Amino acid sequence: MAFLQLALPGILRMSGARQHPLPTVPARLAEDVKSQHRNWTEFKDAVLSIDSVGTYCVRAYQSRSRLQAIACANGLLCIPEGAESLGSGEIVPVQLLSWERRRPAGL
Repeated sequence: MAFLQLALPGILRMSGARQHPLPTVPARLAEDVKSQHRNWTEFKDAVLSIDSVGTYCVRAYQSRSRLQAIACANGLLCIPEGAESLGSGEIVPVQLLSWERRRPAGL
């Protein structure tokens, strides 16, 4: 996560890029999400989809396997520093993970 949020943008910035390599879209939370580290900005693997009216929806990916969560997620949900939780229905920024997955199923 540190590489995606700090190192990769820094490397790309040194090569002339002006934007963060992971585009961000606003999405409505489908469920409550709790922070594990209130004093840090926390990123959670997430699954992004589109509802019937064309709004992005997001839920944290639930898995016992960290590797499976990383492999199956198509976005990163950000819980800002100081937040204990985010409530269902809130609009939150979600970073898209890969070019192939930038258009979630249903688009």
